[in-house]
Amino acid sequence: ESLGTTLASPGVIALVAERDGAIRAFLLLRAIAGEAEVLTLCTAPHWRRRALGGKLVDAAGKMLRTQKVSAWHLEVAADNAAARALYESQGFRETGRRKGYYARGSAPACDAILMTRIP
Repeated sequence: ESLGTTLASPGVIALVAERDGAIRAFLLLRAIAGEAEVLTLCTAPHWRRRALGGKLVDAAGKMLRTQKVSAWHLEVAADNAAARALYESQGFRETGRRKGYYARGSAPACDAILMTRIP
């Protein structure tokens, strides 16, 4: 239900990577007023490290250029090294930090890293 509500929101774009009729990865973003926000990028566990995330970001970049988007924004958990490496390889740079943003159960909370990409 939550995903359906998000997809119906103004400016939301969904891109998927499919194989054999199944979704292997997807990217959701919102583009409004010349800027974009990555809402989520998800790859099925077995399909990680196969460049699907990068291909989705590349495809989104081509689409957003036609919409004259001047910057992309996102946040990622500081302890998600794989996601941070992907975003850095795609030109995103750290622009801020939210201390203790992500709860981790009985473990200490994790910072959110704010990142921006200027095409």
